[in-house]
Amino acid sequence: IGAGGHAKVVLDALLCCDEHRVVDMRDDNTALQGQCLWGRSIQTPIGPVDKLQGAIHVAIGSNTHRLEWVERLRAYQHTLLTIMH
Repeated sequence: IGAGGHAKVVLDALLCCDEHRVVDMRDDNTALQGQCLWGRSIQTPIGPVDKLQGAIHVAIGSNTHRLEWVERLRAYQHTLLTIMH
């Protein structure tokens, strides 16, 4: 979740480990619809939390907004993905 500057760095780290990994980029900024980040299409809006699937990493630069998303995802018992560079 997230497709800004922080997400660019996080996605790069992920792809360094597994360049063929399936990645679903989502962001609420509708101006990003149809754009790509490191070759991955950005989908907007993020959509309902209960409909998201797979392991999720919140790549939002704002600590406050990132924590809000993590708490929402935990409430729905989503698996959170840790990405380390």
